Amino acid sequence: MRRRELLWGMALGLQAPALAAAAPLPLRRRISLVHNDLNYTAFIDIPAGEAPIQGWPLILVLDGNAYFETMVSAVRTQAFVPAWTSMPEAVVVGIDQAGGGLFGSARTFDYTPAPLKSPDAAKPTGGGADAFHAFLMRELLPQVSTDVRIDPARRMLFGHSLGGLFVLHTLFRHPESFFGYGASSPSIWWADRAILEERQQFLRSPPTAAKRLLISVGEWEARLSPDAKAAPGQEERQKMLQDGAMVGNAKEMADILGEVTNLKVRYDFHAKADHLSVPFAAIPLAARFIFADQQ
Repeated sequence: MRRRELLWGMALGLQAPALAAAAPLPLRRRISLVHNDLNYTAFIDIPAGEAPIQGWPLILVLDGNAYFETMVSAVRTQAFVPAWTSMPEAVVVGIDQAGGGLFGSARTFDYTPAPLKSPDAAKPTGGGADAFHAFLMRELLPQVSTDVRIDPARRMLFGHSLGGLFVLHTLFRHPESFFGYGASSPSIWWADRAILEERQQFLRSPPTAAKRLLISVGEWEARLSPDAKAAPGQEERQKMLQDGAMVGNAKEMADILGEVTNLKVRYDFHAKADHLSVPFAAIPLAARFIFADQQ
C-alpha cells in the first residue's frame, strides 16, 4: 500500500506543474432576471481560454445557492485531467431565487408539474414547472449564450429532490431541451406520483435523438441513518421515508426508462448517503456520465 501511495504521489507531482500552467482560473459572471414577479440570480462559471468551435458544453444547476459551487468544483477538478475522467471543460450555470436563502421559497411552485390536492390553499401549491421551463429556455439560456459560445448539443440539466422531479418533467415533456439529465433523489412521490402520467406519454413518444439520464438515490433515504435514529422524532422521520418511497420509486423509474429507445440510463445507489448528502455524491458522477465521450 505504501508503495502504491508513493507512485500515485509521484505521478501527480510530475503532472501537476505542467497542467497548472495550462489551466488559468475561469471567469465568473452573474445575471439578474425576473420570473413571476420574483427576482432570480444566475451564477455563471466560464472556463478560461477560447471556446471550442462548436461551443462549450453547458451544465444548468437548479437550487444554485446550494449546489452551484459543488458542480463547479466537480467539473473543474475532473476536467483538470480529462484522460482519467473523460470530463470536458464546461460552462456551469446555477439558477436560484435572489435573496431566497439556501433554498428559495419559490422552488416548490417552480419545480413541480402539478399542484398538491389542497382545495383550502389560498394559491396553488405547485404546478409551475412548465412556466419555469419556459423561463429557463427563453430568458436565461439565451442571455448566457450572448456572453459565451454554447454548444446546444451538449447541454445538461441537474436537480435534486424537487429539482430532480423537475429534471424528469423536462425530459418527459421537453426532451429536446437538453442532451443530459441528472435527477438526484427525485421527488416522484409529489402529488400522488403525477409525474408517472407524463412518463406514460414519454414512453409512447420516445426521443428521436440520443439522450442520457442518471438517477441517483441514497441508502438512508429508505431507512434512518444512525444519526437520525439517535435524534428525537425518529418515528415521524421514518414515516416520511416510507411515504416518500424515494429508493423504490427511483429504482422503478430507472428500470422502466432503461428500455426506452435513444435514452441511455444509469442508476446510482449511494451507500450511507441520506437525502441531504446524496447530491454531493451525485454531482461529479452525473457530470462524468453525461459527458463521457463528448469531448
